[in-house]
Amino acid sequence: KSPTKTPSKAPSKAPSASPGEALPESPSKAPSKSPSKAPSASPVSLAICKDSGVKFLKQSDKGGFVKRGCSWVGRKPSKLNRRCGFKGVASHCPNTCLECSTYACADSEKKWVFRGKNNKRRTCAWVARKPAKV
Repeated sequence: KSPTKTPSKAPSKAPSASPGEALPESPSKAPSKSPSKAPSASPVSLAICKDSGVKFLKQSDKGGFVKRGCSWVGRKPSKLNRRCGFKGVASHCPNTCLECSTYACADSEKKWVFRGKNNKRRTCAWVARKPAKV
């Protein structure tokens, strides 16, 4: 039917053939062909949230560096917030620092060095390329 000059008081049940009208509020039955731009929020399983077993270097009060692990970070509850606030520690120890929702599936931001055969320094990129050699 062609459009009338005056609007009707009740909406029609049939869809309109003209563009520019509001879309129905109910979702379509078929999924869209392209993904949405933003990921959907989903809970992170705590079973996959683990602290790194690799020690990291922390600058000592005397100016040098000392090796520390996540057990050290959580050893004194009164110092937990301070220690988790050190650069990269929360990503290295997400379980201890209660940051699983942020770092559960992320690589540690803390710098570390793997020493392979002949005490050669190996980087994270090297380990990623040759995991069988670790």
